[in-house]
Amino acid sequence: MTTTTHTIEPLEFHDLVVRRSHQIMLVSFVMIIVSMLVSYVIPDLFSMKAQIAGHLGVVIFAGLLKVGYVLNLVGHRGRSQVVL
Repeated sequence: MTTTTHTIEPLEFHDLVVRRSHQIMLVSFVMIIVSMLVSYVIPDLFSMKAQIAGHLGVVIFAGLLKVGYVLNLVGHRGRSQVVL
């Protein structure tokens, strides 16, 4: 029985990190918008539990957006690209 190990080249790894960070930031941004709609724009259409979840979602998804941005910086740094 032979086992094969897959190695990822450093540049491929950083490309993967950049792609995943973009996905994380996009999903987080959309969820922040949805959470703000539920919490602030049209709260009358939602139950109190949904509004509480919306308020929590704003904070949680904002933190996730920041994590995605840091991953983006790490990926670009590994590819030797400058990001502002």
